[in-house]
Amino acid sequence: MVWIALGAVLIALTVAVLVADGPLRGEVDYILWWQGFGTPVPEFADFIRATTGTEGNLLIGIVPAIWLVRRHGRRGAAAVAIVLVAMLIVQPVSKELVDRERPDEQQVDVRAEHSSLSYPSGHSLSTAAVWGSAALLAWRTGRRRWAVVCAVPIVCTGVSSAIHGVHWPSDAVAGTIVGLGAAWIAVGLLPVDGAPEA
Repeated sequence: MVWIALGAVLIALTVAVLVADGPLRGEVDYILWWQGFGTPVPEFADFIRATTGTEGNLLIGIVPAIWLVRRHGRRGAAAVAIVLVAMLIVQPVSKELVDRERPDEQQVDVRAEHSSLSYPSGHSLSTAAVWGSAALLAWRTGRRRWAVVCAVPIVCTGVSSAIHGVHWPSDAVAGTIVGLGAAWIAVGLLPVDGAPEA
């Protein structure tokens, strides 16, 4: 039921973004509110942005990906492939299809460089796919505290995008939903009891 609701939110956001010419209602104010915070918030956002892009998440995910493949064989490889497809194919193709411009200096204080379109946020999608997989796997195996710890970067990434003025909040929400969807599918491919595949 949760995934039906999240899918509906994703569809509604995408339609709203395609229909709107510019930011959705309240998005500029949301970004400006976050940008009003002083030290240490901007510095924390710099750290988050530097570590949660697609490249950073690929680096973070190398060792767990190897472990999943070694432990679960084909199922582990399929789980890793789902996350990689979301990060490396779904994200850039979605950006081109939606063709949404990023916030500009006339709307907010743009504090970071960017080289792609806005919707969905690649940082949010990649972080939700990698860290969301870790959180879901930890939750499923009874490691609830670790699941919460693994979810922290997902939340921080969306906030960081606002602080930097490089994404609209709807970009971050859409990226997070797609990334978590990929994580859910990937973790769902793995054996429930955690036993290695024969």
